[in-house]
Amino acid sequence: MCFMFTVSFMATTYRNTGSVYWFARFNDRTGKRISRTTKCIDRKQAKLIAASMELDERKAAQAAPDIPQMLLRSIEIAGLELRQGTLTVQRAEELIRQMVRTATPNAVDGSFRRFSGAWLDRIEGQVRQGEISSHTANCYRDAVKHFIAFLGNKADEPLHKLTTSHLEAFQDHLSEGRKAATVNYHFNVIKRILETAVDKKLIDSNPAKPIRGKSKSDATQRTGFSVLEVRKLIETAPSDEWKGLITLGAHTGLRCGDLMRLTTGNIHGTSIEIQTSKTGAVVSIPLTPPCISWLQNREGDLFPSIKVVTSGTISDTFGRIMRLADIPKVIKTRTGNASRSFHSLRHTFASWLAEADVHADVRQRLTGHTDAKTHARYSHHDEALVRAVGTLPSL
Repeated sequence: MCFMFTVSFMATTYRNTGSVYWFARFNDRTGKRISRTTKCIDRKQAKLIAASMELDERKAAQAAPDIPQMLLRSIEIAGLELRQGTLTVQRAEELIRQMVRTATPNAVDGSFRRFSGAWLDRIEGQVRQGEISSHTANCYRDAVKHFIAFLGNKADEPLHKLTTSHLEAFQDHLSEGRKAATVNYHFNVIKRILETAVDKKLIDSNPAKPIRGKSKSDATQRTGFSVLEVRKLIETAPSDEWKGLITLGAHTGLRCGDLMRLTTGNIHGTSIEIQTSKTGAVVSIPLTPPCISWLQNREGDLFPSIKVVTSGTISDTFGRIMRLADIPKVIKTRTGNASRSFHSLRHTFASWLAEADVHADVRQRLTGHTDAKTHARYSHHDEALVRAVGTLPSL
């Protein structure tokens, strides 16, 4: 025999024959009728507990909605609109996006703006771990910024709406006033992001994949500095850090981004050891007396003041140093005009080794180039020609 009483919120209470405790009965978040003991022997108190249990269940249902039921509801709506003849492609896509958000509430939204933002966040994590340089991360952000600006409102649409035509138009847009190498770099960053989206099953295929890079026939020729010019750069440098940066740039051949990452932890005896950020090659470069002299009594980051500024500021500062040292940015060479920048110190390093008859294999190991073809662009003297000219009689 049991007694039943109706309470607010439709919860009920009852007590089984032989039991001193009252039980609460109510619907859970799935609609199933359940019973729980109130562990209460007072009927009025049991009613309040039953009502509280039902209220807690309703709050839990609001906090954690029944996802299967919500998905079925979206399908029912689509079926109803289809029978009524009001279901359009746009409406169907909206319902699908709604179902995806319901099924994966914590997933990154499938728009390029949101997905690229999450991708860049992971890149920032790699910067903090020292896996890539902040300069590289800045280049990635610039590429994303250009693409989002080009897309406009399309940057907030689902990724699957991006087509090869959109990417071709972006490549053409980038080509206006930019060198082919710059265009290809920016475009390849976007291609890489979209390939990640393919890996995560957000899109079926990469719309940028069929598009070839622009021809580099317009690439600017690069060349190095003379010994006298490097000395003038060091003398004109505005700070001790800049003097060391130029010295190490010319005598190690490291890229600017790798130099920025250097700490005293990279110094092993009389050599620098570092994994380069561009190719991942591990290089060990013996230090020259000027480098050893500058490195004495230093601890931690070698360039703490310079590394906090943006890459653009580093380039601008080096350009000002060149102007103050009266060193031209563009010079004439045997094959035409050549431009010079901080990266030219790397060319300088490779050329000086070539002039000293250091074997190409050794030069390649020191510079960390992965192939001889790339390294050949950095050695601006043909060793055989230099030796041939050296046989001419003195005048």
